[in-house]
Amino acid sequence: MSKLVFGGDAVIETSDIDPSVRPIVEMTDTLLSKKRSSQGEIIVTLFEHCNLSCKFCNQDHDSEVGMDNIRGKAQDVIKAIQLLKKMRKETFSIHFMGGEVFQDRFTEAQYVEYLLLVLDVRDFCEMMGYPVEFVFVSNLVHFNTQAVKSLIDTLNASGAKTTLGTSYDPSMRFSAKDLIIFAKNLEIYRDYISVVNIVLTAPNIRKFLTGNIPHFDFIYEHFDVFFDYYTPEANHEQMSPKDHELRDMFVFLTDNYPKAHPITGWMTSETNAMSCQSTYTIQPDGRAGRCTILLNNFQKEVAPKTAGEMEHEFITKMDCLSCEYFSRCGLGCFLQQHFNGPNRTMNDCWMKDVHKKISEVNSVR
Repeated sequence: MSKLVFGGDAVIETSDIDPSVRPIVEMTDTLLSKKRSSQGEIIVTLFEHCNLSCKFCNQDHDSEVGMDNIRGKAQDVIKAIQLLKKMRKETFSIHFMGGEVFQDRFTEAQYVEYLLLVLDVRDFCEMMGYPVEFVFVSNLVHFNTQAVKSLIDTLNASGAKTTLGTSYDPSMRFSAKDLIIFAKNLEIYRDYISVVNIVLTAPNIRKFLTGNIPHFDFIYEHFDVFFDYYTPEANHEQMSPKDHELRDMFVFLTDNYPKAHPITGWMTSETNAMSCQSTYTIQPDGRAGRCTILLNNFQKEVAPKTAGEMEHEFITKMDCLSCEYFSRCGLGCFLQQHFNGPNRTMNDCWMKDVHKKISEVNSVR
């Protein structure tokens, strides 16, 4: 057992850590303690069955595992909240996703399960006095909008703060028909959507840098936008961006879309939490931990055994602790950097150039 993980009183089994590096991993954890977010984010994959087949997704979209135990996931979420509370998390954001949670084939009974799931977690948080909010994540490729709005309205009326989240990816997500449905639903759900995520795959980055991003200006104007790091899956050799592509993308965002996250945080504050390692994930079969890809055992033969080892390897390789931008920087996705060896096209950390650009922009504002 390690003494501490993420600080506080939480004790998590870390027996898989190589004993020779365990003290160094724990020291890294201590040094990064001030970079940990105070919000506990819990990603709950209820099931993986989906109506789309995005090429960059790591899920099995034909799987129905978990679909018969929607409300039962409440106990898994409550256990996760209790664990994160020991890690000194103060507020909680619970994201329920698939697959696709709002498929047109679903009956009213499915929505009742969603309702009861959220209310069970809300009741626990109210009893304990924990601030909590809920997000249902959807690809928005569906027609049953009234049922979705009714669910969200009912939950908010009950005191369970609930919104929708979605993703916009200009490459390898939507067919031409699906994109029309998605765009229409952006309008329909304008008052319900709290965040739109974009995955930083290499094809998506190239679409942005060449201006081939239909509907994005509308999205940027009306919603909070967050650019997420791509996490490796079976197609990672094609999807994983090179260092200079990530650098060019974030410089492009700084110049053109500075209100997008995480750019806006970097531009407005010199102290920011890490963008990774503050999330707890729950899988359809009940497995849970700090990194979805490690839970899926993706390429386990070349992946680090634990999230802590992965974090230590990243911080050491990038010499983060001595960087002048350490306090401001979100540090990126540790797992992506672990797999990104063939895509390292720069000798130095690509994020330094981004932060230099931000400093230049800020100096003339």
